[in-house]
Amino acid sequence: MAHFHHHRHHPSHTSVSAPVFAHPTAHHHSHTRHTRPVPISSTSSTARHLRHAYAPARVHPTAAVDAVLAYNHSARPPIEFDLTLSPSQILIAQGPSRSSYAGLTQRDLSSPATTPPMAYIHIRCDDLPWSIDVYPSTDSGSGVVTVGDVLHGIYRALRRRVSSAEWDASSPGMQQRVRDAWLRRCKRQQSHKERSYESNNGLRRVDWLTKYTVFRGLSPGKSHDHWVMHVGQGEKSVKFWAGS
Repeated sequence: MAHFHHHRHHPSHTSVSAPVFAHPTAHHHSHTRHTRPVPISSTSSTARHLRHAYAPARVHPTAAVDAVLAYNHSARPPIEFDLTLSPSQILIAQGPSRSSYAGLTQRDLSSPATTPPMAYIHIRCDDLPWSIDVYPSTDSGSGVVTVGDVLHGIYRALRRRVSSAEWDASSPGMQQRVRDAWLRRCKRQQSHKERSYESNNGLRRVDWLTKYTVFRGLSPGKSHDHWVMHVGQGEKSVKFWAGS
C-alpha cells in the first residue's frame, strides 16, 4: 500500500496544452494492463544469487534494504523494472553472472523489504512534488513491508492521475517534457483500446519522470525508514532523495 504526499509548491506559469486531469479532490484507483506479461514463478528464489554483487544497502547500523531492491552505482540493477509497466513484468537476474533473467518468485515478493522488517517505508523525490509512503499490504497479514509491497506500491503511486492544480504549478519547460512523456506512453500501448484508455485518462505521475522510467534501486535516506529511489534511462541514472 502506498500513499503520495505533496511536499513542494512552485509558482504558476502559463500552461502548455495538456490532456485530461484528475479532479483535485477525487480519489483514483490504478488500472493495470499487462503488455507481454511475465508469469511469477513459484519455484526457488533467485535473490540469493545477488548477495555478493548487491550487498544490502545500509541506512543505519541495524537497517538494510533487500538485495532485490538495492541500488549499486557500478553495476546493472538486479531487476528489470519499467515503472510505466505492471510489476508482473519485472525480471530478475539469474545466477552469479546475472546473464539471464526470469520472473520474480513468490518468495522474492514476500520477503521483508528491509532488515530488520519495518511497518513503514518513506520514499521521497527531490525533483517531484510528491513522496511515497509504503505500508504492508492487508493481504499478507504479516504487518511488515515486503519487496512486493515496495514494487507494487511505487507503481500504484505513480499511476495516480495529475490534477490541473499540480499541472499549473509546473514550469512551461517541465510541462512540455511531461506532455511528451505522456504522448510516448500512450503510443507504446499495443492496442487502439489501450491507447484510447491512456489518452482519455490523461497525465499520470509517472509522466513526471519524463525519459527516466527504469527503476535502478533504493539506497539509504536520512533516517532508518527513509530511502532514496534511483531511476534511469539505459545506463544513465537519476537520483531521487529520500527523507525530509
